[in-house]
Amino acid sequence: MDRGWHWDVSLNAGVAARNWRIYADWGDAHRNTGHPHFAEIELLSVCGPTVSPTPVPAPTPALQCSVNNPASFSYEGVVGHASSRGLTSGSNVYGVLSTYDSVSTGSDIMDGIVGMWSSPGDGSSYRAASGHAGGMEVRFAVPTVVQDFKAHCIKNNAQTMSCYGDGDYDLKTFKAEYWDEDDGSWVEVHSLNSVVAGNYYGQTVGAKLSKNWRFYSPWSSAHRNTGHPHFAEIELMNVCTQ
Repeated sequence: MDRGWHWDVSLNAGVAARNWRIYADWGDAHRNTGHPHFAEIELLSVCGPTVSPTPVPAPTPALQCSVNNPASFSYEGVVGHASSRGLTSGSNVYGVLSTYDSVSTGSDIMDGIVGMWSSPGDGSSYRAASGHAGGMEVRFAVPTVVQDFKAHCIKNNAQTMSCYGDGDYDLKTFKAEYWDEDDGSWVEVHSLNSVVAGNYYGQTVGAKLSKNWRFYSPWSSAHRNTGHPHFAEIELMNVCTQ
């Protein structure tokens, strides 16, 4: 103790607490008087529990994007349209949700060929089965995000932008979904609900990486004046992987 100026006192409580008090009792506070007086009580060293710094998260790998190459995919036939996946194995494969008959070639929906409706061998004759959704499911080799796509409507005149029947086959409803592995369900990331003249270009929103994707129109409301889904091609224009 320094009688003239101050005390330096170390407390070895060893216990962490929010509330502390430091004081002198009345009656014996000082040498010759019990009346406690202080110029200052200075807390020289206060210590709290050691807190580890929050680690900096690793940067998210950048996506590498390109136009999809239909030639690298194999056609698997009709895979259906249900709450589950139609394609559960294979790499770079696709199938249609339904098909009308043997003439309405399912593979035409993603063969890289866009021609005129009903022209034999032109690669543009996909038509859904009556009463069923029409479109395709795709299974990629690695988890993928499809950012942009184009649904080519069927046409009977290469010189016009109009879809078949003077616009009767303009798209009215169209959906894009990916398969969420964690939830075991399809997640919608694009939905068209109004008539669009000519080929339809769309973008997905909020999509995650997934191997399985599907693109389709529901039965009964696919087009302007008919519900029977027809497509010359569904083109995946911007597919991205890590």
